[in-house]
Order: sequence, then C-alpha cells, then structure tokens
Amino acid sequence: MTKQEAYDHVKARIVVCFGIEDRVFGGHSKDKDRAKELKKHIAQNGLEPRRVRTIIEQYLYEQDVQSAHLSAQVKKAMDYFFPSK
Repeated sequence: MTKQEAYDHVKARIVVCFGIEDRVFGGHSKDKDRAKELKKHIAQNGLEPRRVRTIIEQYLYEQDVQSAHLSAQVKKAMDYFFPSK
C-alpha cells in the first residue's frame, strides 16, 4: 500500500469512527472498535499527524459540525490516534 492509499483509507474509514447523529468520536462501542482498527492502520503505515488531522477536520466540516464541537472532537481523535508519550 502506498502512502497515498493509506491516507485514502483513513479518509474512507474515519466516518465510521464517529456517531451518525452526534458526531462524537468513539462514543459508541462500534465506533471504538473501528477507531482501534484505524489507529493500527495509521501506526503501521507511519502516517503523519498533520495529514490525519486535516482528514478529520475536513470530514467534520463537511458534516456542518459547529466549531466548538469540531475542535473538541478533533482533539479527542488526535489524542487517541497519536497519544502523548
């Protein structure tokens, strides 16, 4: 898998890590399971946090998520995918 294909996979799969109605990251058991799979994919492919953040922001923006909720959910997702050491 090329890097671009890996980022495309994140773009395609990020949607299933958020609730359909509430757009909360990992807020439901299925969302958590999918986020865990995506986290593994991100790590295995050495994807850059900056590009992953952009994908998440773009998805939430396209869903008309309010600014405060968007910021909170991007932080939650990034903290999960790229935990501080």
